[in-house]
Parts: sequence; C-alpha cells; structure tokens
Amino acid sequence: MNNGGAVLARPAGPLTFATVTGVLGDIVSLLTPVPSSLVVDLSQVTHTDSAGIALLLELKRQTSALTCELRLQDAPNQLAELARFFEVDAPLQLPPASPR
Repeated sequence: MNNGGAVLARPAGPLTFATVTGVLGDIVSLLTPVPSSLVVDLSQVTHTDSAGIALLLELKRQTSALTCELRLQDAPNQLAELARFFEVDAPLQLPPASPR
C-alpha cells in the first residue's frame, strides 16, 4: 500500500526483454499516489540485459518527473557491470556492486 511515504519494490528473477514490461507495470503502480521515494531492492534479480538497464532508466525518468527520489539498492554484480558498460551507473546512482 502506498500512502505517499517511501515505497519498496523487490523485482525477482531476470530483468530482460521478456520480463521488463510486466516488471515496469508492477513498479509504476506503486507511484500512485506519488511517494516521497521509491526504493528498488535488486537483490533478487538473477540476470539483466540491456532491456533491464532501460527499465531502470525509465524508472529514473518517471520518478524525476514526479519529484520522487529513486534509490536502487543491492544490485547484483552483473547488473552493475552492465550499467557501467553502458556508462549509466552514475545517472542511476548505483552504489558499488557487492560480490555474489
């Protein structure tokens, strides 16, 4: 339930071309009413491709437009490395990856 405070999203499994549409819809539904912040716990993400990175950038775009803080946490190494490869780790404010 979102009462306008901070909300938490925990996507699980792959963030890939085959899954991002559903994951995005699930997370965007948490943005009504607009929360003060959206925390996305990525610890259960098993694999990410470029579509998964695009999903995170879209979340950044939508939360910025709503003046809602986006915080990504516990990103798996593979996701963090892919974000660094595409040079979007800084805009996504990804913390350093933790070994897994």
